[in-house]
Amino acid sequence: MSPARGENNYRDYTEEDREVLEKIKYLRTLGVPVSDIRSFQQGKRSLAQLLKERECQLREEEAAISRMKLVCLELKKKDWDFQTLDTELFDLQMEFIEKRGAERMKKDRTKPVILARKIVWFLAMCGIVSLVFFPVNSVLRIPVSEEVITIWTLSVTLVTLAASVLQAVTAGLRDDEAEKRRRESSW
Repeated sequence: MSPARGENNYRDYTEEDREVLEKIKYLRTLGVPVSDIRSFQQGKRSLAQLLKERECQLREEEAAISRMKLVCLELKKKDWDFQTLDTELFDLQMEFIEKRGAERMKKDRTKPVILARKIVWFLAMCGIVSLVFFPVNSVLRIPVSEEVITIWTLSVTLVTLAASVLQAVTAGLRDDEAEKRRRESSW
């Protein structure tokens, strides 16, 4: 942006310049770097890309702050003075906390979520097969009673729905547990 200069050598901003500055100010308030804003303004990147990256950065910052809080709590218990402050112990504690956090997150994401996804995927495939098989069945004239077709379609639909609800509940429980841990660590 290069605003014109008036006779008094002051910058003379247009309404369009003001709008651009407001947008830049808004994105800076969210913590988006100026270089990223420039890329967005030039059309090289989308707003969704910028905000997704910023969201990732914020998650990393949150995790770092949580780790520092835990170390602060531990250091307060020690009641050291400047001479006895052990920085090596601090480094070891930070490393331990980072590893423990990574292990917890890995455990949270694996078993229940993968199992729920497998169940939903399997049931969805059964539903697709039944949708393909039964119309083909009417063409091929394979003897299958209407009751079997109705029961099968209803069963697959209900079980798939139940599995989807199970997956959503599992994801919700994980989010609740993470929030609970976050609150506990902030105490």
